[in-house]
Amino acid sequence: MERFLSKKIHNAILSLPSIEKAAVEIFICNSDELYGLVNIIVEYEPKGFLNRIRRTSNNVMDAKTMEITRIELSEIFIDHPEVVENFEIKIESF
Repeated sequence: MERFLSKKIHNAILSLPSIEKAAVEIFICNSDELYGLVNIIVEYEPKGFLNRIRRTSNNVMDAKTMEITRIELSEIFIDHPEVVENFEIKIESF
């Protein structure tokens, strides 16, 4: 399940504009309650010279990545939407 979910999220993230590369790792634990950790590393397309000098943040793209990840999780756990809240999503971008 981890592999399937990881691939699904990876493909969804790569469909966003200006994303060059992405890596997704998912760890799911099913003790008393299902919960998990989603680690995402995203590399954005190179920006122009002035944007690099001004250090424009990628907060908007990080928010879109987070949203798309939550959508993919909710599609997998459609019968149990409360499970999506048990997933911690971490995004590292550069």
